[in-house]
Amino acid sequence: MNTDQATKPRSDEATKGSRPPAYLSPDEVLGQEQGPVDPVSATDWQDAVNWADFYLKLESARLYGLVTGGARVNVERCEDILAHGRARGFTPQADNTDACLAALKDGG
Repeated sequence: MNTDQATKPRSDEATKGSRPPAYLSPDEVLGQEQGPVDPVSATDWQDAVNWADFYLKLESARLYGLVTGGARVNVERCEDILAHGRARGFTPQADNTDACLAALKDGG
């Protein structure tokens, strides 16, 4: 059994009220060159996958003209996080968009 799966956080533990993880910091995700650092723990992976999925949705909304202003999302890094997370058994949670928006609204 994969140890990441055994310690995978419950859906109510991940992302809600959290801030974007350091490996998906605004500087990292929004295109600044800092060199990627991958998550380590199962909780970190779930958070990273949730935030990467959220940022890709945000960038899609920007491309469709639904969101204006702000920095661009580092799509390649978000896709890498999603691919590496999937390989470890992590997928975005169904409610991650609302949780990420709430975290940002609360000052995350």
